[in-house]
Amino acid sequence: MPPIMGAGAFIMADLLGMPYLGIALAAVIPAFMFYYGVFLSIDLAARKYGFKGLPEDEVVPLKEVLYYKSFLPIFVPIALLIVFFLKGYTAVTCASYAILSAIILYLAMDIKDFPNRFKVLVSALEDAAKDMLTVLTLISCAQILVCLISVTGIGVKFTNIIMVIGKRQKTGRDTCHDCYHDFLGMGMPTVAAYVLAASVIAPALVRVGVAPIAAHFFVFYYAIFAGLTPPVCGTIFIASAIAKSNWLKTAWISMRISVGAFIVPFMFLFSPALLLVGSSAEIIRTSITCLIGMTALAAGGMGYLIRPLSMPISIVLMLSGVMLVDPQVITDVIGIGVFVLILLWLLITNKKAKAVGGTINN
Repeated sequence: MPPIMGAGAFIMADLLGMPYLGIALAAVIPAFMFYYGVFLSIDLAARKYGFKGLPEDEVVPLKEVLYYKSFLPIFVPIALLIVFFLKGYTAVTCASYAILSAIILYLAMDIKDFPNRFKVLVSALEDAAKDMLTVLTLISCAQILVCLISVTGIGVKFTNIIMVIGKRQKTGRDTCHDCYHDFLGMGMPTVAAYVLAASVIAPALVRVGVAPIAAHFFVFYYAIFAGLTPPVCGTIFIASAIAKSNWLKTAWISMRISVGAFIVPFMFLFSPALLLVGSSAEIIRTSITCLIGMTALAAGGMGYLIRPLSMPISIVLMLSGVMLVDPQVITDVIGIGVFVLILLWLLITNKKAKAVGGTINN
């Protein structure tokens, strides 16, 4: 997410011979699309299951939220994290200073209540240590799998298979590349996964006509998504430990929420306009079709649009979203047309149902 995208983006800038600002600008639209899809999926799920917001009398007033005793322990550590990161310190050093400042500010904000706050702090550290036991176990098992892949050489063989398949079709339309990046990124840090994939796959994509920046963003995105994709998904392990949920179910839900994000990188290959490469008209048209496609994918993935959807309708919606990946006019027209028809049908039937005081299960 611009403006601070992490070490991987700086490496990409170096590999492409571009200024970092150019990389950050190119990432603006894809980042917006990702967060739009995630927020829309969560909102649709909330509507589907009848979740409501807090009553007004329970909402904390803004002045209390921004009160300095509540404000400083949260935002100062984040600010320090960013400042130290920009100064070039390692991630461990940045995190250490941020955590230390959070502890000091939390204890210092109310000296009179210091003993009680100290007890709360110790209890929090104890809970964190217990939660990390589950995470450490899962990550250790994941690392064993990664080492086995490396020692047996199956990773190299898998790369060769992908390259052979890629010669038979236009690279980018071959969904095996998706599998490759998730497979390659299992248990690896984003930077390591990106560098390894960029050295193997990105040059092949460029040789068949893909814009260099699109090729690198493609491998970069899937290096990140490896954290969401089972069976080895470090981000999900941590999230499930925090939520005290089953990690496999959590991974499945995360993929449903992020379904649009797995599709967007293919748009880079078909048309780099999303990365601000091309004319203004191309950038606007591709952004609009992508936005509609993300909406259709989110609605289909969560099974809700105006009202709960049946499985066939959800599948059709997702297919319409996938069609918008290809920038050709015919696929855009079909994809948008199907989405609009389903939306109009839902609006009309929902209105009739309300008029007669009933409900419709489509």
